[in-house]
Amino acid sequence: MTSLWERQDRIYPELQKFLSMSDMPSLSVDKDDQWEKLIAKAACIRDICRQRPYQHGADMLAAICQVLNECTKPDQASPAAIVLQGLQALCEAEVVCIRSTWNALSPKLSCDSRPLILKALNELFALVPSLTVNTNEYEVAIPYDAVVAISAYKSLSSFDSEEHKILHLPEQFSIFDLELSSECVITSLSPLKHGCHFGFSRVYLTFPVLSPHFLALHPGFEEFATSLVKQEMTNMPRGVYHSALRGGTVRSDQGKTIAGVPSFLLKMYERNKQPGMTPGLAAGMLLCYDLPVHLGKDGKPINRFLASRGRNFQQMLVALIHEVNIQPSEWHRSILLPQSWLGFMSRTYSAILQGRQAELEMQLKHGKEDPEEVQYKQFTAWLWVRDMLTDVIKGASKDSPVVKGNSIFALTGLAVAVAKHESSLSSDTEEMPETEPDFLPTKHWISMVTETLFSIVNSRYHPKGQVFPWFYQKSYSGENTASIIARSCAATALSLLVPVFIVSCKEKVEEVLNMLTDRLPGKPNADESQAVQIHMGLGLGMFISRLYEEKVSDVPSQQMSLVLMKSLNALEDCCFDTSLEYNTGCILGVGLVLSLMSHSSQTELRVHVSTSLRKLCKYLDSSEDQCRSVQEVLAYSVACSSVSSFSAGIIEAAEAEEAMNKLRTLVENNQQTHSFALALGAAVHGLSACGHGKAEDLSNRLMPAWIKIVLAEGSPTMQRLAAVSGLVALVGSEEGMIQLKSESIQSSQFQSKLSEVIRTLTQVISFSGQIGLQTNAAVLLGCLYMSCSSSAQNRASVPPDFSYLPENSFIRAAIDFAIEGGKKGPESVPAELVKVALAPIALVGESHQYPPVNWASILSPLMRLNFGDEVKHLCIQLAVTQAQSSQNAAMLLGMWVAPPLVYSLSMKTQKYLFLSLPVWMKHVAEDKLQSFTEVVLIQQFEVKNGTKTPEICQCVLQGLVQAMQLPDPAQYCWSFLCQAVEKIFELLPNEVQRGKLEMYIDIAKCLSEMADSEIDRIVQVSKNNIQKAMFTKLYLISQGRLPLMNLRAVIDTVAQYHEKENILWLLLHCFYHARIVSHENTGVLQRMEWLLDLMGYIRNLAYKSTPLENVDLKECIDFFLWLFAASVVAWADHGAPLLLGLSAEWLPWKHQKVLPELSEDYIGKHPTDRLAVQETLTLLPNSICLLLTKEPWKEQTQKFIDWLINMMESPKGVLSESSADLLKVTLLALRSLAEYKKKAVWTKAYGW
Repeated sequence: MTSLWERQDRIYPELQKFLSMSDMPSLSVDKDDQWEKLIAKAACIRDICRQRPYQHGADMLAAICQVLNECTKPDQASPAAIVLQGLQALCEAEVVCIRSTWNALSPKLSCDSRPLILKALNELFALVPSLTVNTNEYEVAIPYDAVVAISAYKSLSSFDSEEHKILHLPEQFSIFDLELSSECVITSLSPLKHGCHFGFSRVYLTFPVLSPHFLALHPGFEEFATSLVKQEMTNMPRGVYHSALRGGTVRSDQGKTIAGVPSFLLKMYERNKQPGMTPGLAAGMLLCYDLPVHLGKDGKPINRFLASRGRNFQQMLVALIHEVNIQPSEWHRSILLPQSWLGFMSRTYSAILQGRQAELEMQLKHGKEDPEEVQYKQFTAWLWVRDMLTDVIKGASKDSPVVKGNSIFALTGLAVAVAKHESSLSSDTEEMPETEPDFLPTKHWISMVTETLFSIVNSRYHPKGQVFPWFYQKSYSGENTASIIARSCAATALSLLVPVFIVSCKEKVEEVLNMLTDRLPGKPNADESQAVQIHMGLGLGMFISRLYEEKVSDVPSQQMSLVLMKSLNALEDCCFDTSLEYNTGCILGVGLVLSLMSHSSQTELRVHVSTSLRKLCKYLDSSEDQCRSVQEVLAYSVACSSVSSFSAGIIEAAEAEEAMNKLRTLVENNQQTHSFALALGAAVHGLSACGHGKAEDLSNRLMPAWIKIVLAEGSPTMQRLAAVSGLVALVGSEEGMIQLKSESIQSSQFQSKLSEVIRTLTQVISFSGQIGLQTNAAVLLGCLYMSCSSSAQNRASVPPDFSYLPENSFIRAAIDFAIEGGKKGPESVPAELVKVALAPIALVGESHQYPPVNWASILSPLMRLNFGDEVKHLCIQLAVTQAQSSQNAAMLLGMWVAPPLVYSLSMKTQKYLFLSLPVWMKHVAEDKLQSFTEVVLIQQFEVKNGTKTPEICQCVLQGLVQAMQLPDPAQYCWSFLCQAVEKIFELLPNEVQRGKLEMYIDIAKCLSEMADSEIDRIVQVSKNNIQKAMFTKLYLISQGRLPLMNLRAVIDTVAQYHEKENILWLLLHCFYHARIVSHENTGVLQRMEWLLDLMGYIRNLAYKSTPLENVDLKECIDFFLWLFAASVVAWADHGAPLLLGLSAEWLPWKHQKVLPELSEDYIGKHPTDRLAVQETLTLLPNSICLLLTKEPWKEQTQKFIDWLINMMESPKGVLSESSADLLKVTLLALRSLAEYKKKAVWTKAYGW
């Protein structure tokens, strides 16, 4: 009855009667029978609810309740779970309300602990989002049962992320002992140590980690996490991509006091009447100048104000180039200036570009210009602004050496801003109009900037192209040389170009490192000027530190690592060489390098930082006999590197405290030396931000003391200046040099300290009578604003992490965990947990491009450390999917797809690389792709390759097929692909095995993408490759890629081949597929034309009109008659081909059973294949009748009959006995046709 009701409706009332009967235990029925009856009843209820919910669903509610009431014991969970599935079907069909259903069932089921019941309930509650029913009762989970927890996670994955509310936290969050906890706990718990707030997404990752049964829950949690990531990416604002890449983000925690600094300094700058204060105020404006954007009532910027804002920035640029002072002896200013000009030029470029776009929009609105011309101007506005600013800098650079130095910084900053803007536009401008010759390509323009800097730094340098000749002056000898200030500025400005170099011209990195290293103090090529020597060391340190900031060291490149370490060793040698006179720049450079190097995940680099820091501290201890400038730069270097090392966990709190106390002693003994106060303030701020308790205490004591000194007009000016320097450092002015990441700087306590310092500085600048103090205070206030307002990722070409995403971002939490895993290694962070964090990111990355981030620095440590093949695979998957939008991901991928690293990947990952070739091939470097295609791909097919497997080879060919099918690939990509296909075709065995048939089909598909001439060149038939070449040609012909007329050359070759068995089999299938494939080359008219041409050719052979060489004529005629028969049988209908075992697909042949007597089953040699070839002749008479009854074949009936008669009357000795019989039988088979009934025809047919 449980099955009959589906077909006979009249059975249902009887079935319903039995279902409503109680199933209480009875002594007259066996227990097993009773159990089977109960299970059958539950299954029947479920089936009725699923198949006919609207017709009978309501009738089943009573039966469902009855089963649930009776099955309450632990061993009766199965029937109850089954009927709950039926109830789920009713709720899904909206026959019953899920809320009222749960209200009715909750008294019995809300406390049910049976896993099967809980699993069924979770599946039921997963319907809630689709039914748009708001309810809180679905939250049912038992964390100690994997089945229940997994189903709960899957249920949660159906909900929107905004609906997840954490009502309570487990005990692990309220009582958390960091000393007793496992290292595997996610580092985002670290804010708990300081009592800081963390986003709810951190809880998502931490909660399951703390569960001892979490490893069993991975699949469920991964599905849940994937749903969160997918929702986050779907709702990701588009503005995030541009703001993150252009580095225009500003901290959201910026208070009113810090936000008012630019307007205060601008007001002081505009009202200033004291020439002595102009350089200081100009430097302050350089650091913080910005203008608000006026919005209209609709919330959009007002165009005329945008245009005016752009003009104001242009005027300020000219003023600052002339007014910002450059003193080579002021080492702190030398560190600040490059980054200050970069920030100002980025803001200027953006403002003027917005103004230009606004002007063009107003022109378009007024209708005074041609719309197409305005559209072109809008597209090229970014290039127009670049050239306009270049001209502005050129016009302003004709004065003093200081002006030329500022112009060098401005030009370099403009180059970086333009490069960043172009990278953000690259994906949107592929189909835009050509900009040449109106504008020089950005690559050439940036090359001019680079060559100009090289020429200034090295007077003997021979430029490889054009340069900007504005920075030279006539020397006494009549040569064009740059001034000392220009050479010093160029050396430090090179560090700004690091993001450009590593993306577009990595070869320049080594060139810069060698150039600066050769000019360090004490080197044979060192400059004569002491100021230039100092700046060469500083410039090299800044350049190397920027490389480490861009995480270049994390990318596996042996050459880059060697060059970096060679330059760093030379810099450290100069730093610690006490005999050198002008090595202060080298000391500063080493301090900056150690600060950024400490954030690396490589153990050897962290050890190097620890060793070099101890040497610096020892050098500082013994520097009493050195000059004051050496002591000052040593103190600053120790401060920066100590803080970074402590924040990265390289040194302990005691060692950091020791360094801080040394600086404190120096300040107490030299209260009028501002550099010592600056170093102490930086160290105290950094250490207290990282949770160092004693540094926090010292900060609370230093601040009021220094403020008191600053405001005391009677105190010595130098002491007040030292106090000002210490104050600004105490609240984070040097944070950019240290690259701190701490939540404590967002606390209200810190913000109040910052506000107090700013108020103190504004009071000094406004009312102090000491111009020197006012000037330096203005610079330091601007420095403090730049440090506090800009986010950490602004300096790098791409952000190092997703810290710019909201706190509740799951992507941010997962990537932070992956970064921490890369730092601590698999010993501290289990690989399984890293996999859980990365799997959702990788899965969603297949269909989404993530916001900009330095994937190379994130994934490279995970690839390098022993996290296992699964984590490596996920890293490669992310690099592949993100290479389209991330150049550093493409760079990392390029390293791993080339030998030898590619061989360290698992087979699963290698297969993924082969299959995803069309996704990533155009994004990696040309030489990497060449290595991959010429070495890695080809090796999979070489006989000497012991690991050669058909599965791997198949993946290679599938990837090649998809890659060659891409529209308009780059020329170098196409060339490499064609070469690989040609080589693989040569390596494939001549005899086609049934199990490897798909490989030959794929190689034929690859060849089909090439030109006909290339196909003919590669697929040349010879004795060594006749079967392989024949299969390829026949496949291409059957698919319509080559015209049917190409069969003539194939057939002529086969006719001279003695072993025709498998070739005949291929020809038979070729004919059939040519019929069923819809293509202009295989249409019925083309096939008919070809067959008639074949018939004529056979007649000519029979009558010896066409000569044959080295072939027996009788055997040749037999072969061609078989061809005629095969084409007729294949094209007449579908019945005969099916009888012969033909299929609409080529691949089913490979699944035929391999006979034990055949060691290697080759196509065409199986008994069924031979039988199909033989029986083709048997089916000819019937098939030709069917063929000639169809249009347009019907019109050619007379030609077929005449041809058969002609062949029967051919000269003696031409036809074999079997061929003669076949022709006669075929002609007689046409006796029902009208053309046959002519007397001249049937009399010849019967031989009368």
